[in-house]
Amino acid sequence: MVACVSWKGEYVVVPPSPSLAEEGGRRDYHGEANRDDAEVHPVDAELARRLRHQALGKRIRAAQRRLLDALGEEASRYLALEELLAHRAREREVAAFNLGYERGRLQGRAEASSSRRDTQRLAAQLAAESAAHSDEPLTALLQAALAVARR
Repeated sequence: MVACVSWKGEYVVVPPSPSLAEEGGRRDYHGEANRDDAEVHPVDAELARRLRHQALGKRIRAAQRRLLDALGEEASRYLALEELLAHRAREREVAAFNLGYERGRLQGRAEASSSRRDTQRLAAQLAAESAAHSDEPLTALLQAALAVARR
């Protein structure tokens, strides 16, 4: 949902246009994390907690009210502009969230892959040491497990 300022300076929630993520076929992690039916979106709540822009928000709303009052009959032009700006901000927010999420996933995969290689190396060392000291069936089991882990 996109918030716009009404004639009275109150926020009005309107549905957004289809996002680039929806049109481009890329997965929308932001949409998955922020259900449309949620009372407060988790990402928005966390941003509000971190940024603490309450005073700034009040100043912006007061300036918007003064501008709407000054525009009088032409206020609809400002509201149309505000809608476009809100749409752009929403698209950027979704894209930035998805970009960060995708980067985090890739970094996590790289770290997991590195950890997996370390585990394989350790298993190979254990199998080699075990083979050097014993001809027991456990050695064969370790070697089979290592072969499976390398796949």
